[in-house]
Amino acid sequence: MAVARPNFLVIGAQKCGTSWLHKQLSEHPDIYMPPGKELEYFSYELDLHPAGIGGYLQNFQDAGSARALGEATASYFWTRGPSQWCVMPDGFAANIPFAVKEQLGADLKLIVVLRNPARRALSAYLHYLSRGEIASAKTFLESMSYMGIIDMGFYARHLACWLDVFELSQIMVLTLENDIQRHPETTMSRLYKFLGVEDLPKDADALKNVVYGGTPLRIDPDGVFADLKDVRSGGVVSGGAYTRILTPQQWRELESIYVPDMAQLDALLGRSLAFDQLL
Repeated sequence: MAVARPNFLVIGAQKCGTSWLHKQLSEHPDIYMPPGKELEYFSYELDLHPAGIGGYLQNFQDAGSARALGEATASYFWTRGPSQWCVMPDGFAANIPFAVKEQLGADLKLIVVLRNPARRALSAYLHYLSRGEIASAKTFLESMSYMGIIDMGFYARHLACWLDVFELSQIMVLTLENDIQRHPETTMSRLYKFLGVEDLPKDADALKNVVYGGTPLRIDPDGVFADLKDVRSGGVVSGGAYTRILTPQQWRELESIYVPDMAQLDALLGRSLAFDQLL
């Protein structure tokens, strides 16, 4: 009997809606995704040895007759590069796209969901802060190199590495803002077609449910504020009910980091993605 093997992956990016995608896709009767998410098999070199794939594939042994088998790990999208903020944890895989193709085959389908990269960076910082991985007294500016907080947002660089191995026609690129938040029903229909399964109409209200909301965030003319009631504010400046984590100037500087990469992303895709406005 042939061993069940994934034929699609949701590869990220982190803090862009992969939990929502995992939930919606796994509820389709002809799609199988292992319970939970973030298997991270391809993320670390230690797993990528001949015996390792057997343990990984055990996650799909209950797929039954499902036509589409996949998993969602947001760290897969992160690739090495020359950025000063590219500081990867020990043992992080040197070439995830190549390893994926080598072990899962050249016909694999990939799903990528992105969002405004500056907002994604803030969300990642607050995620690690709330989990205690970043000390509560450590500001955003002091944490920019931690686990891809800044570096994960260079979408064009990461996508280009995946396009060195897979064709663009094999990759569905979505945005959190336009596809998931504004047009979830149309987006799911597109995904079902992409994966080769029957369209399954879903309750419109249920599709609007947030799977993992994260720390509430507010951006206004006075800067960037977050609701840190469950996190000690440490060295950041209090601003009423919320805590200011960036001044207006710091927010503009954060956005400016990504402007060249956004232009490169448009060139790679041959279209402009509908993110929240940058600058």
